Formats: sequence, structure tokens, C-alpha cells
Amino acid sequence: MLMDMSSDGYQIIFKHKRFLVVAKPAGLPTVPLAGQSDCPSLLGTVAPSYPEVTHPVGRYAHEGMVLHRLDTATCGLVLIARDVGYYRHMLHIQQEGSFYKEYHAVVGTAAPLNGFPAQQPEGVLSGHAVTVSSLFRPFGDRGHAVRPVTENSSDFAKKKAGNIWYATVMTLCGENERGMPIVRCRLNRGFRHQVRAHLAWSGYPIIGDELYGGEPANQLHLAATALTCMDPDTDQLITIRWADLPAWAAVHKEREDIYEQ
Repeated sequence: MLMDMSSDGYQIIFKHKRFLVVAKPAGLPTVPLAGQSDCPSLLGTVAPSYPEVTHPVGRYAHEGMVLHRLDTATCGLVLIARDVGYYRHMLHIQQEGSFYKEYHAVVGTAAPLNGFPAQQPEGVLSGHAVTVSSLFRPFGDRGHAVRPVTENSSDFAKKKAGNIWYATVMTLCGENERGMPIVRCRLNRGFRHQVRAHLAWSGYPIIGDELYGGEPANQLHLAATALTCMDPDTDQLITIRWADLPAWAAVHKEREDIYEQ
């Protein structure tokens, strides 16, 4: 395990000769935008020290060997391969549904915005694990947002949706130092804005997520806090966690036992 803060603000959380786990700061894109290779990105800031990560092996050359992306406004852990063999093996693990990612989301309360299914998921703040699942469709101006789609959605919504179901396992894990509830979200297959949309649909939009009805804040209160990847030395899956969380994302120790039932 290695934690190393770079001059560009990102952290190397775990370094192996075949992969890196990097903590991305909020506000920095994970990869350059298509056709804008010079724009700032996590990949671009890591590349000077680890040039091998830019090898164009994936579907899009500008994404190098980044194995998954976080929204620009989301901070936290990103897995980046350092060789083609590891990249391809982790793609296979993703396809098998064994690449798990966890997030901490600080939430408020609000009724879902227009376009969400009428039947809301229940029990997200009960302290027990709740699985929220749906298809997804683009929504709004140029599809900037998404909306969940279920078997009870309209025919119009179903026609706009993909054919893959995405599940988010949500558990209330406590409160942060300001007394705000933190929901731990776990998924093994991710869609754009999945956690954000599933929480908003449940009536608990993320603080700072005004796109989905959340309270205004200086940043999106969503952090990717753990991921599961393959350890090439043992051929076993390992879970790597981000210990140095932003204060707003960390469960306050004095309040953890409130939810341990």
C-alpha cells in the first residue's frame, strides 16, 4: 500500500507494477474530453510520472488504460492499468460482474423531479441494505441527465431505455461530523449518474447535486471510497479503500453505533 500526494492534487493510493489506484480530486475529468487531448484530466496529470497509462488499448484511444470513469464533480478512487494484459483481464472481470465499487454519498431529502418512475424505492435510510435497480434512459436537454426505467414505466420511457439492468445496494452507514446522513452505495456494473439518479429517485438526492434536486453546496458530496480489483501476484480479488476521505464523506465515529442494529 502506498499513499503519495502529487503536486497536481491527486493521490496514488496503491501502486503495483501492473496497475495504479488513484484518488481523483473533484472538478477534474477522469479522462480528456473526446477531441480535446490537451484539456486537464486525471489521466493527463498521472501520465508524466507513469507514461505507460496512456497506451491506446481501449475503445477510445484518448482514455488510455483507465478502467472506469468518475463524473468530473465526483472525487475518489480510479483504477488505471499499467500494462495491456492487466487492462484486458480487468475488463473480463468487469464483464463477469466482479469489479465492485463503493461510494459515500451525503444526502438530503426531496421529492423526485419530473421523469422519475412513480413507484419510489423505500427504506434507504432504514439502516438495512436496500437494492435499487432499473434500466436507464437519457433525459433533458441533449440527454445531460438520466432517468431510471422499470417494468411499470411508460412505453415511451421503455423505448428510450437500454436493455441492461443496473443495481445499487444502499446502506445508511452513519452521519458525518455535521450530522448529515451518509449512504454507502455499492455496485458491480455502472451507468452514467447511476448512484446520483438512484438516490434522487429514492427521495434522497446528494448534497450539491442540483441536477437531480439536491441542495446547493460548494461541491458534489459523492466520493468513490473503495474498489475491488485483481491482485496479479496472487490472482485473488482485493479491496482497496480510500482512508483519507474528505471530512464531509467520513462517518463520525461517535455516531457510528447509532446505525449498528
